[in-house]
Amino acid sequence: MKKMIALMLCAAAMTLMLPSCTSDGDDVADMQSSQIQTDAQTDGQTDAETLENIKNDESIQGLWAGVIDYAPFFNGLLGDSDEKLVENVMIDMTVEIRADGTYTGGFQKESFNSAIEKIKPVLIREFTRIYSEMADRAGVDLKSFLASIGHDSVESVADAQLSFDPEKMTLEGQYLAYDGKLYVSLNTEEKPDMNSYGVYTVNGNELTMSDIVEDEDSTYGLLNAVMVPITFTRQK
Repeated sequence: MKKMIALMLCAAAMTLMLPSCTSDGDDVADMQSSQIQTDAQTDGQTDAETLENIKNDESIQGLWAGVIDYAPFFNGLLGDSDEKLVENVMIDMTVEIRADGTYTGGFQKESFNSAIEKIKPVLIREFTRIYSEMADRAGVDLKSFLASIGHDSVESVADAQLSFDPEKMTLEGQYLAYDGKLYVSLNTEEKPDMNSYGVYTVNGNELTMSDIVEDEDSTYGLLNAVMVPITFTRQK
């Protein structure tokens, strides 16, 4: 579960940086090339236009900072995004979108750690409920069940799941920004995923991500959808 939390935390943090939901290989390149050509036709551009020769929107480039409320993300992860298990779980983050077609993003350590401490009691409560039910089904008490998975308390389970180093939880990849749409990859070696994109506007020193558009195979739709709109402020 820790790996899932970490992955989804990064993905949700970067609402504008949507993860690729396809597999590696030649099929991905073919799919991306086909999709970009379809977009080009839709936008009245030529059939020959490809991912490589579409010019990035320069207005989106720069260093941006914003504050994201993670409460909808954690509520969705722990149960129902409409159920307010936690509220106002705010984390500061920065995103640098470069002229060379790459980006990086990261969390501010103090606000990240504060948010983790805020959700910890909720996680302990939910883990207690879940593991108690599992122990009942196994015909043992909770302490024995926890011992069988290598823990002496529900608190230690929560600590293990939340032992993140925010300084190591960074995102980087390639991006393509044009016509108010931002496509990204989560790896600098891969081209942007053309099946999902963020809808953005730049107004002076503000970058606003107002919507997420993705295909039916995406596994991140709900968690990303509850994170928008988000406004970032230009730092430089």
